[in-house]
Amino acid sequence: MIAVGDSCIVQVFMEEKVEKFLKSFWGVRQHLFRHVTPLMEQAHGLELSEYFLLKHISEHNDTPSAIAELLQIPPHGISRKLDSLQRQGLITRTLDPQDARKRVLEMTEKGKATLHDAQKLMNEEVSQMLMVLNTAELEQLLSSLEKLA
Repeated sequence: MIAVGDSCIVQVFMEEKVEKFLKSFWGVRQHLFRHVTPLMEQAHGLELSEYFLLKHISEHNDTPSAIAELLQIPPHGISRKLDSLQRQGLITRTLDPQDARKRVLEMTEKGKATLHDAQKLMNEEVSQMLMVLNTAELEQLLSSLEKLA
């Protein structure tokens, strides 16, 4: 049983943990954007968001509107990203033969090659970040993140 005074202590403890989690999560995100984005743009002409969009297209057979909903991005935002990927020759957008209101997204050979090279870069950069952890810490982090996700 938790006494009233103990309840306040638990609440303050959790608030501190939430703040620490959010600060750390933000720091990791910022590190990726500050360090990986310029490398990705220079090496492959991709913004980080375009990399993740290209990766999603390679793994799923989703329509642009389904991707927008999944990623919580307004449809016009996805449209701009898809326009950029198409201009770069990384994807094609064609009408769905079963439903002319929908678009089918497909990776081009150039898109597949670019994604392959970009994934190598991403793996190298994230591996560098994770090398500060020993094997047990890394396994615990991955397990915890999977649980949270």
